[in-house]
Amino acid sequence: MSVNFSRVVGILLLLAGIGLLIHPNVSFPSKKSEVHLGSARAIIETRRVISVPKSTSWILVACGGVLVLLGVRRS
Repeated sequence: MSVNFSRVVGILLLLAGIGLLIHPNVSFPSKKSEVHLGSARAIIETRRVISVPKSTSWILVACGGVLVLLGVRRS
């Protein structure tokens, strides 16, 4: 059983598209800094949130589906 690269990429795109349809806001850490307050210290982390449009998610699902179908037809 050989692994078809286009099928694997298609499945990954499908999963990413479905995940973004379910949860369209992606957050990641932007900046981390330490603040010393006397003898105590506090770590401040800022997070950045990106909202992915539903149309982009549907495009990922469609492209993933096409790649999976092409991978099935070639093998």
